[in-house]
Amino acid sequence: MKANSEKTKQSKKATRRVLAGVLCGASVLSLVLSLVMPPISQAIANDAQTVPTEETVMGGGSSSESTDVDNTNNGDTENQNSDDVEGGETNPTNDVEQNQAEDQLEDEQRGEDGESSDGNAVMAVAEGGQTEAASGGIDSADTLKTKLESASGTANFELTKDIDTKTTIQLGQDGSNITLDLKGHKIKHTSQRDPLFNITGGATLIIKDTDPKKPSESVDDGKQLNDQDQTLDRNNYGREAELVYDTDGIPSSLTYYVTESSPSKKDTTKTTEMLFKHSVEIKGAIVACDGSDGLRLINLYATNSKGGTFKLESGVITQQENTQQKQCRVDSLVYAENGSTVNMSGGYVCGAFGSHAGGGIEICNNSSLDVSGGVIAGNSAYSGGGVSANASTVTITNGVISGNSTLDSVGFGGGIMAEYGGSVTVFGGYITNNRYAKFCGKDGDGCHGGAGLAAIKGADVAIYGGQITGNYSDEAGGGVYVTNIDQQDMAWLKVTG
Repeated sequence: MKANSEKTKQSKKATRRVLAGVLCGASVLSLVLSLVMPPISQAIANDAQTVPTEETVMGGGSSSESTDVDNTNNGDTENQNSDDVEGGETNPTNDVEQNQAEDQLEDEQRGEDGESSDGNAVMAVAEGGQTEAASGGIDSADTLKTKLESASGTANFELTKDIDTKTTIQLGQDGSNITLDLKGHKIKHTSQRDPLFNITGGATLIIKDTDPKKPSESVDDGKQLNDQDQTLDRNNYGREAELVYDTDGIPSSLTYYVTESSPSKKDTTKTTEMLFKHSVEIKGAIVACDGSDGLRLINLYATNSKGGTFKLESGVITQQENTQQKQCRVDSLVYAENGSTVNMSGGYVCGAFGSHAGGGIEICNNSSLDVSGGVIAGNSAYSGGGVSANASTVTITNGVISGNSTLDSVGFGGGIMAEYGGSVTVFGGYITNNRYAKFCGKDGDGCHGGAGLAAIKGADVAIYGGQITGNYSDEAGGGVYVTNIDQQDMAWLKVTG
């Protein structure tokens, strides 16, 4: 009996040491669009009729549709379990004391492995003994700032209501990997010039919107455009994206257009274009309100030689409506400099009225933008309405850059503008229906342009796939404009497939 009792105690002790975890994983689908190029004279033209991809994925999507594999647990905290209490285990002398000790130990285990007192430090077991911080609800501006700024390692939070704030949230802990789920709610940032987020020093912020009521993006049946002799009117080419606003000027819906090109069945030297209308209801969003020149809503920079990282998986980054009665502007919705990184695998960056270059996204000084999904649409700026890259790299493997434009001024690049070295590499996706909107007034000069993509001052462009379609320029380069006019640096354009 004594031997059996000892074995029973050892068995129960071993049982207490077993920690079970359930891991949920999501497979990541990476779709790279292939391209069969026609003659370059067709591929890069003012009506932007280019070649088709074999298969495409469009739209803002969700994190489950197009997810960056780097979004997994990079900042895992050290695993802690209740085995440490073994040294303090009681030595009961009867069955009652033994049962009480076991119940106490089980309660301690639940306290360490279950919810903490504030409900924001729940730990879930991961492979290899690593742990991941579970989500905590955020219902106020103060809570948003406090919890995100104090988070370290991997932390997950979700909004439980709409939030208005003027404060800046500083994220600068090296290795921190913070996910904020909008859950269909909005953060309205009301500062005129100060960012909502400063991300620096090796910190990472991930934005997503997993609202279960979020409607899917709808697409109409499309209309076929005529052949290349069709009159270039605004109903068919250069269709800028449109946003609808509520009574407070907050975007409620987005409409953008994609022109898909495919070889003609009758004559393979020609292409057939279909124009599709995409409609999106805006739910979870980060909105710049009351902004003015110089506002960088999401601001990334370097500290101690380490930049920040921003990842958009789903949800919307946008601004309040700009009107004559109430002007609202931004420098950029997302700005990154000095070795920082922006990854976009889903969601929407839309509706920016930029006061400088890169109304939607601007990257500078050896920073990078990787677009593998999502939509950059309806942004405008003096140059690079959708994206501006200064001595930095842009890589596009999927997604849509549509309906962006330059303002009524002499500049470059309605969709994308790259300058001062760096590179733009296109493997897939759509650069479509963007517009360069200003003629410099000198016929024959062609010194400005690039409705879809412009590269100047030594920037390199390489196109391996994707479609550059339906863009419209009032001057030069409806599809792609690469130049070294009045510059010493060589301009490079590589098209292959």
